[in-house]
Amino acid sequence: VFGQLPLELYMQERQFRYRVMGLAFADAQWDNPTADGLTVQTRWWIDDMYMITALQLQAYRATGDAKYLDRAAREMVAYLDKLQEPNGLFFHAPDVKHFWGRGDGWVAVGMAEMLRDLPAKHKLRKPILAAYKNMMATLLTYQADTGMWRQIIDNAQSWPETSSTAMFTYAFVTGVKNGWLAEENYGPAARKAWIALVGYLTP
Repeated sequence: VFGQLPLELYMQERQFRYRVMGLAFADAQWDNPTADGLTVQTRWWIDDMYMITALQLQAYRATGDAKYLDRAAREMVAYLDKLQEPNGLFFHAPDVKHFWGRGDGWVAVGMAEMLRDLPAKHKLRKPILAAYKNMMATLLTYQADTGMWRQIIDNAQSWPETSSTAMFTYAFVTGVKNGWLAEENYGPAARKAWIALVGYLTP
């Protein structure tokens, strides 16, 4: 995931050495793909739905080369098929049956970032958008009265968790701004979460 940083520097400063450094990470990720076209870094942990796809998206943004976008989308859909539960949320891994807030946060941001770049006619956009909307609808029902989400999303005894709340808020705001989510439903939830998060800041 470190490769995102030099690619961001390249996009901002147009110094070619940053592009070379970033693409070295992105291309190494697919040096020896599996038979179904996935990276060998595939572990079936939900963290990867951001950690893998974000680097490939940055490579696409820096170069305009669709192969990076296609890699990211293929990886995302494979994870969706294997890990998403019918309620839209994700266990941490096939053998870890908990809806981990921070992990699901990575998924939410990963899908939101993916949808920002996937063209409307891309063959994998439809399943990713459907999975994203399913997840967002369920998350809306688990937001606590305080505006926060919890470390274990569906466990009311679990503590409020700032990083998952921040990531879910980002996914809501991105969806509203891009017209994927209804502002009247998700806008107030995002504002409530943001106010709650600001409450954790100290002078």
